[in-house]
Amino acid sequence: MMEGRFGSALRVLAVLGVVFCCAGSLCTTVRAEEDKTAQIESLFRDAVDLYQQGKYSESQKKLRDLLALDPRKELAARLVDEAGVKIMAKMMADVRMGNEPTYIWQYYRQYNTAKKANKERMTKMAARLVDAGTSEDERALLYREFAELGHYGVPALAPYLKDATHEDQRTYARIAIARMGSRAVLPVVALLSHKDVLMRENAVLVLSDITPLDPRAIPALKARMEDANEQPTVKNYAEKTIKRITGLDTAAFKSSSEYYYDLANRYYLDRAGVAEEAEEVDSYVWHLSPEGELVPVAYPLWAWNDQMAEDICLQGMTGDAAFYPLWSCIQAAQYTKVKDLMDIVSEQSAQNTFSAEEKKDIETWDKKLIQTRRLASAVGKEHVNAALRKTLGDLAHYPGHGRLPQVGVFLARTLALLDPSGDLLTPPPPEVSTLRQGGSATVQVTNLTPVTITTQQVPVKVTVNPTSVDVAALEVKDDKKKKDKNAAPVSVEPEESAGTAPAVSQSALIKGLECADLSVQYACAIALADINRFPIKWIGSEKVAKILGRGVSENKSVQILLVDESQDALNEMRGKLGDAAAGLNYSVSTAISGRHALVEAKSFPPKDIIIVADTLRRDLTVDQVLEELKADPRTRYVPVGILHAQKDRDLVKSRLGTELPLVEREMAGADLKNAVEAVVAKRPAESVNKRKAGEVAEACAVRLSKLCVNGTNILLNDAVQNCAEALINRADQVRIPSAIFLGKIEGGANKALAAEKLLAAYKDTNNAVELRRVALRALGRVQKEGSVGAENLMDLYLKAQADADQEIKDIGAEAFGQISRDSKLISDFVHQERIDKDKKEK
Repeated sequence: MMEGRFGSALRVLAVLGVVFCCAGSLCTTVRAEEDKTAQIESLFRDAVDLYQQGKYSESQKKLRDLLALDPRKELAARLVDEAGVKIMAKMMADVRMGNEPTYIWQYYRQYNTAKKANKERMTKMAARLVDAGTSEDERALLYREFAELGHYGVPALAPYLKDATHEDQRTYARIAIARMGSRAVLPVVALLSHKDVLMRENAVLVLSDITPLDPRAIPALKARMEDANEQPTVKNYAEKTIKRITGLDTAAFKSSSEYYYDLANRYYLDRAGVAEEAEEVDSYVWHLSPEGELVPVAYPLWAWNDQMAEDICLQGMTGDAAFYPLWSCIQAAQYTKVKDLMDIVSEQSAQNTFSAEEKKDIETWDKKLIQTRRLASAVGKEHVNAALRKTLGDLAHYPGHGRLPQVGVFLARTLALLDPSGDLLTPPPPEVSTLRQGGSATVQVTNLTPVTITTQQVPVKVTVNPTSVDVAALEVKDDKKKKDKNAAPVSVEPEESAGTAPAVSQSALIKGLECADLSVQYACAIALADINRFPIKWIGSEKVAKILGRGVSENKSVQILLVDESQDALNEMRGKLGDAAAGLNYSVSTAISGRHALVEAKSFPPKDIIIVADTLRRDLTVDQVLEELKADPRTRYVPVGILHAQKDRDLVKSRLGTELPLVEREMAGADLKNAVEAVVAKRPAESVNKRKAGEVAEACAVRLSKLCVNGTNILLNDAVQNCAEALINRADQVRIPSAIFLGKIEGGANKALAAEKLLAAYKDTNNAVELRRVALRALGRVQKEGSVGAENLMDLYLKAQADADQEIKDIGAEAFGQISRDSKLISDFVHQERIDKDKKEK
C-alpha cells in the first residue's frame, strides 16, 4: 500500500514537473514576442521622430531595421494609426525615405482590408448593390468599396451571376467584380467549373470585362471550349475572350493542356511577378465546394506559388503524361523548401526573425510534406528521369534560381532509388575491329546489341549473334564505279530505325555531371556511385570519380565570397587571401557585381563569410546588397565584411555603421588574416550551410570507399589526389573513408602522395584511433616496403607493436607480414612478440 501511494506521489510530481516546464517554455516564448513587439514599436516611433527632425537617412535605417523584424499586419496598422495617416503619406511621398514607408503602408492596408472583409457585412453590401431601389450615388460608393475589398468580395457577389430571373442583378454583380481588376481573376476562374451554365457564362463575361485582360484565365477558358458537354454559348464566349486576350485566331490556339502546363510551370519556377501576385491575393487559393460556393484557402506566402502550381498541374494532368515530370518537380520544390526553412529555424532559434506564427506554419508543413517524397517518386523512374532533365534545362535558362539546385539534388537521389540497377544508363557503341581479306570484311563485335553496318552510305541492319560476321554478301554493288577494295572500314552505329524496340532513354544523372551548379553535380555523381551496374561500361563513367574526388575536398575551413566591380582588384585580393605561405590559404569565390553576388551567395559551395567592396555601383549599391542578403533566409546569417581603402575607413563607418567588420585593401599577411578572422568570428556556432558542405564531402568519400575496384568502369585514379589531401585538416567522417579508398586502390597512380598523407595521419597521435587504424592498414597496401620520406616502413610496422591500441598492433603485424624479407627478421619479430616471453626466459 505504501509503495502504491509513493508511486502515485512520484507520478503526480512528474506531471507537475512537466507542467511547470511547459509553462516556463510558454512564458519564455511570450516574453520573446513581447520583447520583439516593444522593439518594433520603439523603432517606428524613433523613425517618425527622426523624420520630423529632418534626419532622413537615420529615419530610413530605423524603418529598415523594423521591417527586418517582420512586423505583424495588425501591429503595423496600430502604429500607423498612432502616427497618423497624414505623416505616413508625407513619408511615402518623400524620395529621401526610400521604399520602407510604402512597405509599412502595405501592411496597414492589408490589415484594414481584411478587417472590413466580414462575410455578413459583405453579403449585406452585395444585396444593397443589386437592389433596384439603390440610388446611383450609393451604388457608385458600393462599387468603389468592393473594388478595394478585391477578391474578398467575390463570394458575396457570385450568387447573383447565376440569377436567371434578374438580368439587372447579374449586370451589377459583373460590373462590381470587373472593377476589382486582377485580384478577382483567380476566384472567377474557379467559377468556370461551376455546375450552373448561367454562372459559367457570366464568369466568362466577367473575365472579358476585367482590364487589363489577364492571361491566367486562358487555360480554363480553353478547357471550356474543348469540353464536349459544354453549352455552345459558353464555348462561344470563351473563344471570343481568348481572342481578346491573345490576339490570335482560333486556329492558332494551343490545347488547354499546353496552356495549363505553361501556367503551372510559371508558378513552379516562381517567375517574375509571382511573388507580387501572392501578396496581391493575400496568398489565397480558390476552390469550389460541392455546393458550388467559393472557398478560399490561405497558405503561407512562401508556399503559395507551389500550391498554385500543384492545383493547375492537377487540372491539366488528366490523360496527359507530360505533366508527370512537372508534378515530380513541384513535389520536390515543396519538400526541399520546407526542409530548408526547418534547418534555418533550428539553426538560429534565438536569433532568427521568424515569428511564432511562422514557425508554427513551417512545422505544420513539415509534417504534411512527409508524403511528398512518395508522391514525387510514385510517377515512375522514366518520369522522374524526365523531371531531372527538365530541372537541368531550367538551371541552364535561369542560373542562380533559388530553388532549382535543391530540386535537382532531390530528384537525383530519388532516381538512384528508383533505378538501382542502372537500367537508364546507356552503354557506349560496341567496339569494332575490321579485318579485310580480299573482297570480304569480318566485323568483330564484343556484345549482342543490334547494330547498323554501313557500307558505301547504305545502312543495313544486322543483329549480331556470333562473335564474328562475314559481311561480304552485304556489300552493295555500284554499276557506275568498280568496287573499291581499299575502302574505309565499315562503321557501326546504334540502331535507331523505325520498327525496332525503342532505346532506353539516357539517364539524366549523366547530364547532371555537367551541371553548372556543383551541388547538383555531386548529387548525380553520388547517385551513379550508388547504382550497381559497374561491370557494364556506360557513357559518363569517366567523369564520376573526378567529381567525387572534388566533392571530398569541398568542406574546407573557410569559404569566402569576395565582391568587387574591378576584376584587377578581385584578382589581387584573391591572391592575398589564398597565399598559403602567409598562413591564409582561404578558398575564395568571386562576384563582379551586386546581382552576381546575390547569386553566388546562395550557390554551392556554401559561403562562410562575404566581403563586399564599399564602391559597388554597377547594379546595386553596397547598402542594397546588404539589404538583399538579410532578406533571404539562406543568407541572413552569413557574416559580411566591408572591403575599403584605408583612407576611407572613417567615411565607411559613418555610412554603414560600426557593427560591420572592415577589411582594408592595403592589408596583407597577418593583418589581413586578423581582419578576416574578425568576420569569421561572427559566424553562427552551427551553420546549416557548412553542415551541408560537410555532408557532401562525407557522402563523396564514403561512395568512393565502397566502390568495387575490380568491378567498376569509373576511373578511380582521378580521385586519388583529393582523397590524399583530405587526410589533413578535415573531419574524421571524410578522412576515414578517404583512407579506406586509398588502401583499396593501393594508392592508384599517385602512390607517393597517398603514402605520405597516410603516414602523416597515422603518426599524428592526436587523431582518432579509428583514423589511425585505417591509415596504417591502407599504408600497408599502398606501400608494402621501402621508405616514405625519412620513415622506413619496416621499422614503422615494428614500432606499431608498442602502440597502446591492440588493433593497431594487429594491423602493424599484418603489414609486416605483407613484406618480403629474410628469415632472420621473421625470427626476431616472432621471438620478440611471443606470448609470456618474460616467464619463458626465466
